[in-house]
Amino acid sequence: MKKLILVFGLIIAIFIIACEDQINKVQTESTASGYLVFGSFHGHCLPCKNTMYKVSRTELTFDEMEHFPGIEYQFSKDGNKENTDFNNSIQLLDLLPEAIMNAEKQVYGCPDCADQGGYYLEFMVNGEVKRVILDTSDTEDQSEEMVSFKNALSTIIQIIGE
Repeated sequence: MKKLILVFGLIIAIFIIACEDQINKVQTESTASGYLVFGSFHGHCLPCKNTMYKVSRTELTFDEMEHFPGIEYQFSKDGNKENTDFNNSIQLLDLLPEAIMNAEKQVYGCPDCADQGGYYLEFMVNGEVKRVILDTSDTEDQSEEMVSFKNALSTIIQIIGE
């Protein structure tokens, strides 16, 4: 009888753990973005060539422009990137930190104020489109998560931009 109670208790414990994992997965999926528009930009150069990328769970596309319009930017697909570029960039969807997803403001630092450029990010959280621009320099208003993500972002942009 004790063995039966122990087995029954174990089954209930496994069921509770499985339910908690499923709840956590649903919560994570509701905040995780289904796409990310990203890229680096420089506005004080002539002529400028700024490339933005849009990665989803299925493809990587790009948009090239001469002048980056800032926070009001709207992605316009110019073409598709190769599978290897897609495989490199899709990880950014999973690396996007909560510090950026829950950003309280749209601009961190002073992007391109000293001709250093900036990083543009657009993504969706809980059905809402969010746009964030990060200074390429590490500034006091950027968390460690943001700085780490910028490093990963810079590496990916260099790899897929070649």
